[in-house]
Amino acid sequence: MKKIIAIVILLIIVVGSLFAFVSSGFSFEFESEEKPFDYTWTKALCDGNTCQDYEIVCLNGEVKSTRPVSGFVTFSKNWEDPRENRETLCED
Repeated sequence: MKKIIAIVILLIIVVGSLFAFVSSGFSFEFESEEKPFDYTWTKALCDGNTCQDYEIVCLNGEVKSTRPVSGFVTFSKNWEDPRENRETLCED
């Protein structure tokens, strides 16, 4: 009876160790994989007095993708965008 219990315990330890090893093996990152992005952020992009927030995904200082994340906002006709550096979307 003690042999059976020892075998069962040993089997549980071996199976648990294999499971832990296999499941952690899939979380490694490989250096050859291309990074999907460096960073992502939101910015209001305006055309005249109408603006819309966009999510901007950057990689190596260049825009990889954009997508709108809000509806349009329309300011008064004489509104001017007070932000500096309005044209830069991604920086190195």
